[in-house]
Amino acid sequence: MLVLVCHGAGNNETFQEARCKKHGPAIRFPFRLDKQPVHCGYDPRFVLSCNQRNETLLQLPTSVTLNIKKIDYASRLIIAADPDNCLPRQLRNFSLSQSPFKFAGQYQDDYALFNCTSKQGDYYDPISCLGVPGYDIYAYSSNNFLGYTDLTNCTKMYNVPSIPSEMIRGDNILHLNWSEPAACVGCEEQGKFCGW
Repeated sequence: MLVLVCHGAGNNETFQEARCKKHGPAIRFPFRLDKQPVHCGYDPRFVLSCNQRNETLLQLPTSVTLNIKKIDYASRLIIAADPDNCLPRQLRNFSLSQSPFKFAGQYQDDYALFNCTSKQGDYYDPISCLGVPGYDIYAYSSNNFLGYTDLTNCTKMYNVPSIPSEMIRGDNILHLNWSEPAACVGCEEQGKFCGW
């Protein structure tokens, strides 16, 4: 049986917040840093780490690493980015199916990525961080009618299922929600912290 308890903002060292850097996101239950005791977090999928630049990192089960910019415990929202400022580079392996996270309220679509040797009209912009000299990478959603697009100078690379457009646009920002453990919502709404 799992028992979750609300705690006030006292000095109990067991429930003390951690940070990778002074102004980085506060890390507390259900998250924990990899160097903290196991009982500080909910389960291994909520373990965070710090890199050499003191950035807060989340490793997804698919070997995708995200830089956590903000954690909003009351709304159960994390704002994440690619540590190398190219979120589209993570697309091939990106999946949330084995994680406790889901995309936060964004419209999702299926995409196909194409490697092209010529510009693809005025409507489509290449994904700038993926291109190399002489080649541009374009992402076309399943909602785009490709009949109007000349793909003769393009090679299809791979499909990316069900992602928000912000991952393609080059914003390098991703909004994710979590829903576990459900009992913690009331604690955060009362201005308290949740824990074992």
